[in-house]
Amino acid sequence: MAPEPFWMPLIRALGLEKGGQLPRDKEIGKLIADLKDPSPDRRRSAAWSLGKIKPVPKAAIEPLAVLAEKDPDSGVRHSAQWALKAIRGN
Repeated sequence: MAPEPFWMPLIRALGLEKGGQLPRDKEIGKLIADLKDPSPDRRRSAAWSLGKIKPVPKAAIEPLAVLAEKDPDSGVRHSAQWALKAIRGN
């Protein structure tokens, strides 16, 4: 039997041996889902957090643009606008 590749313990620890998502991908998905949460605080926090992530999660751009323009809470709109500027590098 051949020895196990050195990286297999890491793959198993991350739960990727059966095609799982990286933890980072799961967290980004949760943040994108939080952009639609009823709580303005949660939407604001998710928008700010997405603006801090590099590389840019492309799936976040459209929901952030909607929040930046249409969210009823001014704090959420401001956070989404800031996140979009951060993503664009402005």
